[in-house]
Amino acid sequence: MKVRYEGRYTPNLEYLVHRLEEFFEEIEKVDSEIEKVLKEIRSLEPERGTLVYKWVLNKVGKKYWYWYLHINTSQGLKSIYIGKYVPQGLIKKLEDKRKLRYLQQRLRDLRRERKSIIERYINVMRINLKMV
Repeated sequence: MKVRYEGRYTPNLEYLVHRLEEFFEEIEKVDSEIEKVLKEIRSLEPERGTLVYKWVLNKVGKKYWYWYLHINTSQGLKSIYIGKYVPQGLIKKLEDKRKLRYLQQRLRDLRRERKSIIERYINVMRINLKMV
């Protein structure tokens, strides 16, 4: 079977070549997004745990409010005293934790999208190669 005829592809093969170019452009676009997300994930410094504002009674019975960091460990809940004010570094690390969750979900979505693009183009090629 001839693939080229006087320097040109047959109409069906031209279509396949065009579809392959589209496929590589789509995959390249998704891969660049994945790289951006991975780069952003690497730059984060997340902190485990949750901030809790708790009250404590003194000997007289007066309430005082303090911040604690609750961390789930294999032995159970661990409560770490932070103080009356939360340090900015800890706030940033807890924000990074929230951002990390979002980025992980985005990464899963991009990988799913990449897989569906590949499956879609495999099906297109399978159908079109039968027609050649």
